[in-house]
Amino acid sequence: RAQETGHVVKHGRSRSVRTGSHEERLAAIEAIGNYAVACGARFAPQLPSALPALCAQAQHPNPQLRAATANALAQIGRVLGDLAQGIPSSDQQAASRLAEAVAQSLSEILQQPGSSAALRCALQAKEDLDACDGFLSLAGATSLSSAAAGRRSEDVEDSDDDQEDEEEDH
Repeated sequence: RAQETGHVVKHGRSRSVRTGSHEERLAAIEAIGNYAVACGARFAPQLPSALPALCAQAQHPNPQLRAATANALAQIGRVLGDLAQGIPSSDQQAASRLAEAVAQSLSEILQQPGSSAALRCALQAKEDLDACDGFLSLAGATSLSSAAAGRRSEDVEDSDDDQEDEEEDH
C-alpha cells in the first residue's frame, strides 16, 4: 500500500513513507504549478487536462503532497486570475469552471485533518487567491470565503511532526 500512496498505518499510527512514486508525484505536482506560471496564458489550453489530475491530489493522505497541491493550485488560480480580463465570452464559462475546481480543491485540503504544513500552505493559497480579483470574478467571490473557517496562515504553527514520521520510516 505504501508504494501506491506513500502512506501506511503502523502500530495504530498513520505514517507517511517516501517512495519513488511519492517523489515522482511530488515533482509532477510542483511542475504543473511551475509550468502554469512560466507559460502564463499559453498554459490555458492545458488546464482542462492538467487541473483534474492536480485536484485529485487534494484528498491524498500524504500531507506533503497536499501542501504541494495547495501551492500549485494557488499558482494556477493566479494564472486564471490574470487571464480573467482577456477571456472571450465564449470561454468565460469554461474558465469559471476551472476556477471553481481550484477553489473546491483548496477547500478540500483545508478540511483535511492533520498536518499543519498542508493546512498552512492551503491557507496561504486561499489568502493569495482572495487577493486576486480576477480569480474571484471567475470562481465567485464567496467560493473561498467560508473554507478557512476564520483561520489564517499566520495562526498555524509550524510542526515537524510530518517530517519526523517520515524519517522514522527510513
